[in-house]
Amino acid sequence: MPKRSIRADDLLRIIAVGDPQISPDGERILFSRKHVNEKNKSVANLYSVGLDGAVTQWTQGDGGVGHGRWSPDGSQIAFISGREKPSQQIYLIPVGGGEAFAITELPEGSIGGFRWSPDGTKIAFLFREQHPDRTEKAQKEREEKGLSTPPWEIDTVWYRLDGDGYFGNQRYKLYIFDIAGKKTLCTYDAAPDGNYSFDWSPNSKEVVVIHTASKHPFIDPPNMQLYLVGLDGKGTKLKGLLKGDKGEPRWSPNGKWIAFAGDIDEEDPWGTRNTKIYVVKPEGGEPRDLTGLQDFDMAVATLSD
Repeated sequence: MPKRSIRADDLLRIIAVGDPQISPDGERILFSRKHVNEKNKSVANLYSVGLDGAVTQWTQGDGGVGHGRWSPDGSQIAFISGREKPSQQIYLIPVGGGEAFAITELPEGSIGGFRWSPDGTKIAFLFREQHPDRTEKAQKEREEKGLSTPPWEIDTVWYRLDGDGYFGNQRYKLYIFDIAGKKTLCTYDAAPDGNYSFDWSPNSKEVVVIHTASKHPFIDPPNMQLYLVGLDGKGTKLKGLLKGDKGEPRWSPNGKWIAFAGDIDEEDPWGTRNTKIYVVKPEGGEPRDLTGLQDFDMAVATLSD
C-alpha cells in the first residue's frame, strides 16, 4: 500500500498512549489513552495491560483523567480527574472492583501531581487554588450583574506559563493528605515561585522537598536546596549543599540516602549545563557526584526562539 502524507483529519484518528506505570507485583502496566471524540474534544482515560496482553479499561467518560498511580499494595489506583466540574479532585478506584470515588474536596484550582506514601495511608500532592475573582462562580455572578472581567493584579514576573495560562500571584502549595480521614494533615508553601519536587521517606513520616532558597528566584542565581518536611508541615534545610539547580529527589529504599539531579553551576541559569546525579545523607553533608568528571548529561531539552 503506497504511503501518503499526513492530513489534518488524521489528527482526529490518532490514539496516544503514555505515562506507563508498572503494578507493584509486576503483572500489569497502567497507562493513559487519549483520543479525540465526536465533539473534537481530547479525552483521556486509564487502561492497563497484563503480561498476557489482556487490556482493562479503568475509567470512562469525557471528564478527563490523568496521572494514574498504583497504591503501594496494588489494591487501588489513584488518579486526577475534573469530572465533577469545575474542580479537579484526586480519585481512588478499587482494583478488585467498584466505582471510583473522590477522596479530596478541593476548591477550584489545579493539581500539579501527587505521590503515595510507602505505607499507602497518605498522599502528598501539589495544588494551586484559583484566584477568587477567576472562578466559574465569580464569572457567572459578574455576567448576571453585567460586570466586566477584572484586570490581573501582579507583582512578580512569574504570572503565566506556556501550557498553563495566567495564574497571577497564585502559587502551588504542597499538601500532605490522610486518606482514611479524608483530611489535610499539613501544607507547605515556603517557595515564592511555587515550584516543588518531592518524594516520601521509606517510613512515610516525612517528605524530602526541593525548592528555591532564594526570595527572588527570577533575579538571583539558581539556589535550589533540599528540605525535610514532617507531617506537621515544618521544613528543615539540609546542610552542606552548594547553590545551583536541583530537582527530582528520590529516597533510597533503606532510607540512608537521598538522590537528586542537578548541578553546581549558578552563573548562567539559561545556558548549557550538565545535569548530574548526586546522593546525600538525610542529615545533610557534602553530596557525592555519581556521574563523575565525565561529560555526561542526565537531562535532555531543546529551547529556541
